[in-house]
Amino acid sequence: ETFPTLLQVPIYVSSVLNLLLSFFIAIMNFVHIFRDGTFVTGLFSPLAQVLPRAMSLVAFQIGAVLTTLMWTLIPVTATLQLIGLSRCNWSYWKRIFISFIFTILCIADASALSPQFVPTRDFNDVLEGIVRDLYSLDGHFPLVVAGSTVKYVDMNGGRSLVTLLLYFVLATYLLSYGFFISLVVLIRYRLREYGVTLSERTLRLQRAFHKMQLLQGFLPLAIISVPAIIFVTGTVLHTDMDFLTLIFTFLLWICPSVQVKSMMF
Repeated sequence: ETFPTLLQVPIYVSSVLNLLLSFFIAIMNFVHIFRDGTFVTGLFSPLAQVLPRAMSLVAFQIGAVLTTLMWTLIPVTATLQLIGLSRCNWSYWKRIFISFIFTILCIADASALSPQFVPTRDFNDVLEGIVRDLYSLDGHFPLVVAGSTVKYVDMNGGRSLVTLLLYFVLATYLLSYGFFISLVVLIRYRLREYGVTLSERTLRLQRAFHKMQLLQGFLPLAIISVPAIIFVTGTVLHTDMDFLTLIFTFLLWICPSVQVKSMMF
């Protein structure tokens, strides 16, 4: 039986998951708003209007978890590269499993926290009011909302946006890139420790390899960093961003295609 090469596996997985995320983005057609310490996602798509509210919110939670994969998948390729240099005797499936452990743990964390985006009935009215006010929607326009808050924590069942900021966004984001940078350093150390004199051609190949690693990791980071900064600013400073958050929404929409492109280099 023929299997994909080890370094093809992350590309296939990333392509499938980002295609799925793009599908959820398309069917939800959402926008984000930050106002007075409250984060709102308004779902405008016809499908969200046809589906029961509960199903639309489940689709939103799945999409939120898939969004975190844009950065938690980053270390997988570097993990496989390090295993190839240091654990050549490991089997194909063991290498695959070990390389995805970090991502699986992050998925578990995000999945456990994603229900906190579902508002209570009282808080749902607040979120709807924010969206309808900003976009001048009358009370008859069907709308599904999700989000969290710093200001209306008691109304939202004691759930705070700070929890989502710390554990849903920052923990997975910072750990992913900290892990990735550590792997890159270890790979460079492994390539140098053999103590042989390398030809100029081999040195050029090594430099190209290191550039490819950095491109795979930091091109998505450059794009994702803007939504991350907006999320932190809106949560910590209670900044009213209104239409400025369309930048947040746009960059999240294009991130899936950017990540797949970068992993194919």
